[in-house]
Amino acid sequence: MARLLIHRFATIPLWTLLTLVALPTNAEDAPVIQTGHRHQHEPENFLRVTAGVYSGGEPRGDAMFDALARRGIRTAISVDGLAPDVDTALHYGIQYVHIPIGYDGIKPESAAALSKALRERHGPFYVHCHHGKHRGPAMGAIALRLKTGCDDKTIRQWLTHAAGSEAYRGLWRDALDFRPSDIEGLSVELSQKTTVSNLAGTMAELDRVWVRLQASAAADWEVVTGDSSSAHDALMLHEHFRELTRRNVHRNEFHGFTRRLRKAADKSRELSNALAMSDNQAASEVLESIRKSCKRCHRTWRD
Repeated sequence: MARLLIHRFATIPLWTLLTLVALPTNAEDAPVIQTGHRHQHEPENFLRVTAGVYSGGEPRGDAMFDALARRGIRTAISVDGLAPDVDTALHYGIQYVHIPIGYDGIKPESAAALSKALRERHGPFYVHCHHGKHRGPAMGAIALRLKTGCDDKTIRQWLTHAAGSEAYRGLWRDALDFRPSDIEGLSVELSQKTTVSNLAGTMAELDRVWVRLQASAAADWEVVTGDSSSAHDALMLHEHFRELTRRNVHRNEFHGFTRRLRKAADKSRELSNALAMSDNQAASEVLESIRKSCKRCHRTWRD
């Protein structure tokens, strides 16, 4: 028996053994603030949320899915806008659940879908967005609350460790405010691939943010609407443009359109930075540059 056990442990990668040893046996549900290095093939920003739940970036290619399988992951939960790589995941024995969310917050239906996945799918679970820096950790916080019933302080500690920046205030707000009672009675369906907003729908969302930014600029950037500030709106503008770029990057017929979207994403990041530094003049100049760029793009691709 001893020889058999030695043989089994010898086949387990060293990094897996170290991870298992590092987990506290008397508090396995507690979030682990990791200080070590992730395995080289694991997705970026790979972190343990709590027992049986991990968070990080999008797994790309065989090596990353193999690394997740070696971790024991059986269900991947993508909260990204793009459809996940279901086929490669299945090849490594991992099933997908797709719950796309935006950068502006987490809807109760999305939290309910996550809760259902954690109940009905096989764990361990891997919750991921694109880079594992904002949406993934926010949904990881929801999972942490659902799994452990932890307090707000623990949720904030997790978000600070995994996400860092509070600039994405809608995600932080909804992650901190979430209570399991919020989703009682909500009926949702789970899907491997969920249809996300089409171009027209995303442009409509983008336009709402643009209208608020124009109103703020007209008031010398002093306008705050509800839970949104000008800097936050500029950040949301950046993310809308960036997501549109990712959706169209492989479509050759839209190469010129994608290039313009990428430039708009860069400019909107400049706008967010200018507003964060209270440089109103620079912000106004960048906003005007974006307006002219959008007008030229509309003339070519829409009008």
